[in-house]
Amino acid sequence: MLRALAVTGALTMLAAAAPLPPQPRPAAEHARTEHARTEHAKAEATIREKRDTEKREAEMKRNQLASETRDKAWDGRMKRTMSGVCRGC
Repeated sequence: MLRALAVTGALTMLAAAAPLPPQPRPAAEHARTEHARTEHAKAEATIREKRDTEKREAEMKRNQLASETRDKAWDGRMKRTMSGVCRGC
């Protein structure tokens, strides 16, 4: 009996020393944190969109420059090739 009483007392002491479970947050605080998360997600999306737009614009400029270079090379070859055939009307 003494043993059972000692074990029960020890378990009671351990249970009292255990940390308390977290208290639920009030609805207003939860709404504020949710709003902050939403605003943060919107800001991140805006930053991501700007970065993607800059990448697309840079790629478009590279493609335009490459196209202009190919066109100049083609025109030069055609001028050399056709200048011996036709002198114009």
